Amino acid sequence: EQFEYEFQRKDGTRIYTSISASQITDDDGKRVGTLALIADITERKKVESSLKSSEEKFRNLAEQSPNIIFINQKGKVVYANTEAENATGYKTEEFYSPKVNFMDLIAPESKEFVKSQFIKHMKGEDVRPYEYKLISKKGQTIDVINSTKIIDYNGEPAILGIETDVTESK
Repeated sequence: EQFEYEFQRKDGTRIYTSISASQITDDDGKRVGTLALIADITERKKVESSLKSSEEKFRNLAEQSPNIIFINQKGKVVYANTEAENATGYKTEEFYSPKVNFMDLIAPESKEFVKSQFIKHMKGEDVRPYEYKLISKKGQTIDVINSTKIIDYNGEPAILGIETDVTESK
């Protein structure tokens, strides 16, 4: 069996351990003892806690942003925040569906330009913020300024995009 356990030292500090235990038997199958391995996993627990906190901060920031925030990997949306749903009318499940192509959300007059910017990113080139038009699920045009950056997402390159709706100001 393997389990984790928290200990308190004499000085009051806490350490986290991983404990593996197994029975030792003789040739007849009779239990003659227990072998236990105890490993200090305190540093791993600190890193896990820090990572969890960082993920929570990102999610809170992204979900409360007035901008559309998305991650596009290999031409598919793998993350979209609540504002992406609100602005476009598509639910996150629809964004993530293999049936939905991100290019389908782009107005016909913007497709070639957006495609050229995507190709630049895939070549590792930086892309300056640019303006284009999205089409909502109800067919409404949304003018956005798109700022993107290549990031590492689950060990592979992806595009982090932040879109600001400028429809009203136009």
